[in-house]
Amino acid sequence: MAENQSVRLYADVVYNYSRGVLRGIADYAKMHGGWDFNFSSTTEPDFTSTFARDNVKGVIIQIRRQEQAEKLLASGVAAVNISNVLSPRAALPAVFPDDLATGRMAADYFLERGFRNFAFFGWPDQRFSQLRGEGFAEEIAKAGFTCILAPNPGQFAPPAGGPNADDNRVQRIGALSSLPRPLAVFCCNDSCAKETVRDAIALGLQVPDQVAVLGVDDDEIHCELSGVQLSSIRLNTEQIGYEAAALLAKLIAGEPAPPEPILISPLEAITRRSSDVLALADGEVAAAVRFIRDRGGREINVEDLLSRTSLSRRSLEMRFRKALGRSPYQEIRRVQLERAKLLLSKTDRPVREIADACGFKEARQLSTAFHDQIGLTPRQYRRRSRRGSVPTAESAATQAAADPASPNPSSDQKSD
Repeated sequence: MAENQSVRLYADVVYNYSRGVLRGIADYAKMHGGWDFNFSSTTEPDFTSTFARDNVKGVIIQIRRQEQAEKLLASGVAAVNISNVLSPRAALPAVFPDDLATGRMAADYFLERGFRNFAFFGWPDQRFSQLRGEGFAEEIAKAGFTCILAPNPGQFAPPAGGPNADDNRVQRIGALSSLPRPLAVFCCNDSCAKETVRDAIALGLQVPDQVAVLGVDDDEIHCELSGVQLSSIRLNTEQIGYEAAALLAKLIAGEPAPPEPILISPLEAITRRSSDVLALADGEVAAAVRFIRDRGGREINVEDLLSRTSLSRRSLEMRFRKALGRSPYQEIRRVQLERAKLLLSKTDRPVREIADACGFKEARQLSTAFHDQIGLTPRQYRRRSRRGSVPTAESAATQAAADPASPNPSSDQKSD
């Protein structure tokens, strides 16, 4: 029987990101076997010195400093980086979260809630933060709005008598004090979001009514123990780990490294108290939207909305488009589809039951709506969401144009 190959894992398990990645690595190892792991939560300066003695064949590591990457390259051992911190990035094969897509998801999240004032808070010296801020600002700009990026030295000064703190906090406090409200703040991770909530409360601001906050990582410790429970984008960390292990196996086998990092799309935004608010100036539209979302889109039509407002159908249509950029029907359908996506990715309920729970008359109607939006049937979406490869509407449209044999919604009528 062949001896298992020695693989070193270096990851900080204090954070949810690392723990999820390690679970994904474990999943790969259970499926394929043949590895003997040696795990460390710290990376010592001379961490490569024992590689030859222990016949280490591969490494999966969170690179924090450039010298760590240099030591790995000098060792000649196959290695995969799972931490997108360095800018410029380390010259190692890598599997990362898609940070630009994460920023775009955050922008869509706040735009759907009617916000018009936006800020991004992050760590300017870390690449993942830079990219998340860039994706957020670009998507906000596409919608016709401006996003303030902080820290931005010299742009914001804290209020007179404000707390003394590090430069990042001084910038956050200055931005929170001076920017128009209601303000939507996207933070590079949950740690930054927790600090932002703390600073907002210290300034006497109401979270989420005056300042809504969204983080990244869905780290339950940070999210639940914050002064206000944190909303957060959940990354597909298990898939990052699985793909990192799969890439390492290829490198150990002598296959060439991919020229660019493998990027894994974020899964979803989890709403908790810190962003559970609608920033709509139009009270009639806000009440209608709240009704739609409270019902999850189930068994709702435009007539139901009209019965809860004093508006005519034409006025409701015009005011919805002005406030949200879409019609009442489109908002109902959007909420129905979002609920269906959640049920497909989180449960094993048959498609016909999910269709009924989300306000669709039959599974065929749900399949058609899915195909029109993202180019997948519900069953295909379920499979891909659990492997972290669900396309965006834009990428699906591109794929459909390139591949005329795209899935036919009628093929999904068989229940799961």
